[in-house]
Amino acid sequence: MSCGKEGCKWCDRGECWDSGGGKGKMMSLGGKGAGMKGKAQFMAMMFQIMQQSANCKWCRKGECWDHAGPYGPMKGGGGSKRKVPYDSPVDAQNPASADEVETFLLLNPVDAEAEEKLRALDPKVQKLVINRGSLADARDATKCLLGRIRQVEQIASGTFPLKEGDWFCTMCGDHQFAKNTACRKCGNPKTEI
Repeated sequence: MSCGKEGCKWCDRGECWDSGGGKGKMMSLGGKGAGMKGKAQFMAMMFQIMQQSANCKWCRKGECWDHAGPYGPMKGGGGSKRKVPYDSPVDAQNPASADEVETFLLLNPVDAEAEEKLRALDPKVQKLVINRGSLADARDATKCLLGRIRQVEQIASGTFPLKEGDWFCTMCGDHQFAKNTACRKCGNPKTEI
């Protein structure tokens, strides 16, 4: 199909929105009285996306922004959950004592739900959360603590997305880029786990 415009680069690619084929017309799911037309077009669009993703080098890596869900991995649309290529910093961490946890909670008042979530963690994971520092400067201490818990749990389970060479500080658990030789948060030097 062609839109009738001379030298339309989109028609050459089969993606012209004006010609009735390609992405533009397929995106229309039909309006009032469209019957099955909208569903058929939607199915054709999905088939086209699946074909594209089969040939996409980024999809094979699990890093595609176009085919790995509605907004790509950066917006929660998929992406790979790569395992950490080395041991988690949790393995090298000393466990937190019950007194340390209670002292942290006394100095940083949060909701009961967040307190219980911290108390329920593995003592080594608790230590990494506590080592991240005070919640005094946080606008919402409860949300801040829950965010820290979520991130440290990802680090502990090995599902935190990393680039090759990235590392975690064994002191505070902060994510460091490969180029850093010391932790940018606490200054602890890089140690191989």
